[in-house]
Amino acid sequence: MKGTYIKVEQIMDIDSRLAAIEETQNKILRLLANRAPPESSVMTLKQAAEYVGFSPDHFRRLAVEQRSIPFSRPSGQQKGKLLFRRSDLDNFF
Repeated sequence: MKGTYIKVEQIMDIDSRLAAIEETQNKILRLLANRAPPESSVMTLKQAAEYVGFSPDHFRRLAVEQRSIPFSRPSGQQKGKLLFRRSDLDNFF
């Protein structure tokens, strides 16, 4: 029965590949750890409507006219840009 031989160069090549994979994996884990949690994300009307699968017009009616969806206005006025928190949308839908 013949033995299987692995050249030293092949072992070193495998080791360097595994090290590169481990380094890439660690980079990915660091990026994921430093990422802002989704519940702190703030979305515009268009982004929020797309997130839940409604048209912007329908979503605006639900939020503003029917007061069904929590929102805020950065201007503090009755009119202006609407902002929605992802966590509110996740809880609502």
